Parts: sequence; structure tokens; C-alpha cells
Amino acid sequence: MKLSPNSLSLDSLAALPERERRLLAAGLALAAAILLFGVVIPLDRSVAHAHQRLARKHADLTWMQGVAP
Repeated sequence: MKLSPNSLSLDSLAALPERERRLLAAGLALAAAILLFGVVIPLDRSVAHAHQRLARKHADLTWMQGVAP
């Protein structure tokens, strides 16, 4: 069975052989893992590091204001 982008539906997916459904499910799981580990987690780390830098800069500013004449 040939799938075209215009005919994607649950019925057409149910008509696929079991092997192809498993392959499709594995591909979707792999794509989700790549998205999670390749995009979401690095962005989360970047935001966490930015928050830490901001906290350090705020502490430095508070110290500088305290020692300024």
C-alpha cells in the first residue's frame, strides 16, 4: 500500500502491515528522542545557565553598590 501525504488517516495507518506499523512507531519514537535530546534539553540547560549568570551579575551589582562611595 502506497501512502501519500494527502491520504494519511487512521484508517490508512491501520491498513498497513504490522511490520510497517512497528517501523513507523519506532521512527516516531526515534524522532521524539532526537527532538528531546537534541533540542529541548540543550535549550533547558542554556536557560538554566543564563539564570545562574544573571544571579551572579545581580550579586556583583549589589556588592559594587555597597562598596561605591
